[in-house]
Amino acid sequence: MNERIEQHGDIVPHYDDPRTEHMLMRIFPTGATRDDNIGKLNPVRGLSIQVEECYLNYLGRHRRQKDGSLRDWDNWKRGIDVEAYRESLSRHVRDAVRASMGLPVPEDASLKDLLCAIRFNTDGWLFELLAAESGNREEAIPAAPETPEVSA
Repeated sequence: MNERIEQHGDIVPHYDDPRTEHMLMRIFPTGATRDDNIGKLNPVRGLSIQVEECYLNYLGRHRRQKDGSLRDWDNWKRGIDVEAYRESLSRHVRDAVRASMGLPVPEDASLKDLLCAIRFNTDGWLFELLAAESGNREEAIPAAPETPEVSA
């Protein structure tokens, strides 16, 4: 498929302004116009909503700590040592391979949970690298008040 033709509007050259004559513009059947999407991030196509929901459910299930308290969703952004991510990642990769071969794994973890654990460790490790580069730990976002769990 030609990447210059979008599902939501034909892309045509934009010649109204000599500074932008090299740019393309989407024109929708309604007459609405927008610039093209070429080169822009596209989370709808680049990520899977099923994977995101599976991972968020995994995170939600693992918020309960050994002492019974509930940790904040973004508790991990406070900082976990990269070595801890590396060690945990290697254990979960080994366990995921074992689970995929039908071999026993600790706590009878499902392959989905093991893959989510791998993602948690890779996301956390990557976050530590990015935070070290940028100095931004995303701490400016205030925690939302917890809503009570509703049972069906």
